[in-house]
Amino acid sequence: MNIIRVVSIQRGCVYDGPGIRTTVFLKGCTLHCPWCCNPEAVSIETDFFFYEDKCLINKGIESKMCAQCNRCGGVKSTLLCPFKYTEPTSKEYSSDALSDELLKDNDLYTSSLGGVTFSGGEPLLWIHELVPTLERLKIRNIDIAFETTLQISKDNVEKSFAYAKLMIIDLKLQPEMFLESENYIRSMKLHLDKIKSKKIDVIYRLVFVNSVYTNYKLVINRLQYLNVNSIELLKCHNLAHKKYQYLGITNIDYTADENKFFQFINLIQKSGINVNPLSI
Repeated sequence: MNIIRVVSIQRGCVYDGPGIRTTVFLKGCTLHCPWCCNPEAVSIETDFFFYEDKCLINKGIESKMCAQCNRCGGVKSTLLCPFKYTEPTSKEYSSDALSDELLKDNDLYTSSLGGVTFSGGEPLLWIHELVPTLERLKIRNIDIAFETTLQISKDNVEKSFAYAKLMIIDLKLQPEMFLESENYIRSMKLHLDKIKSKKIDVIYRLVFVNSVYTNYKLVINRLQYLNVNSIELLKCHNLAHKKYQYLGITNIDYTADENKFFQFINLIQKSGINVNPLSI
């Protein structure tokens, strides 16, 4: 039985492809972007949120239940805490269970010309395990999209071609990532040429951090080399800071400057590339 780790399933999404969509956030990523808004999706392994503000010990409250907790020298796991001190960051689904969950929204997909988007993390990490689910969606003519960095094996990327109507490509053209990497640019060009040859629709997306504006000339050069004529631009925010806290991970605030964001939009549009700013 295929087991698929899912961080969350969000319904009624309008930014992840055409129509109204259900977006599945899968666990595990090949990258570690320092501004990631889904840090709980980075590790493919099961991990946990720890809510210190829910722990009675931290509130100075004594309880016989707490005395049994392994934080207090007891034998019971914090996973059994009745106050939900610990919570898994993901849930495991079988292929059938995930399919059943997604098919609940079939009428909505049909009426809105929407569908299902697999995001993450990096959803193509799970492409082989997802095949039975994808087959059930495909046989019902449900539109399937993947939001991916393409930073995964060629086999995994090409396995998705049989199912993808749309690929949302999260470009890593920040100096902190791969802006100056020739290997990245060449491999992306090869992937994108193959995707286009399969007549799969493509949406390009870029997270804007301040260093993108500082290096705008090279960013534009890379976009032109990749034949990007339209891109969705997402201004980086720090709304995930609580998640970092609950995971016990250091949070670095990459919130982008509003003026630089709009100046970059102006510069990139002057180069002939259309920009769709996203306010998520």
